[in-house]
Amino acid sequence: MRVAHSFALRSTRAPRNVGRREGERHMSKYSLHARERRAAQTDRMREIESAWMRSLPAETAQAFTRSVEAARARAPEGRHPDMAPGTLPRPPRPGHEPRPPKDQNQRPRRWG
Repeated sequence: MRVAHSFALRSTRAPRNVGRREGERHMSKYSLHARERRAAQTDRMREIESAWMRSLPAETAQAFTRSVEAARARAPEGRHPDMAPGTLPRPPRPGHEPRPPKDQNQRPRRWG
């Protein structure tokens, strides 16, 4: 049976917060287990990184920290051209050149 109005279907839909804990708001559609696993992995990586930094000599750790801060302060690199490495850009084939930009001051022609 076909329904003429979409508001007739609204009462049969489940509310959006079904399956969520009180006060929990997530836009992602990952399960609670996946989010908890990812948080545990992040914590473990921080532990490993801090242990590694403690194992380095002080001068090396400071030099590494300065280089990381300098890299984060730089602007991201521009996009590389979408072509195989080592190939030169090729000009367009004859007859396939891009069109010149339209003159904005030119008025359209009137036929009539």
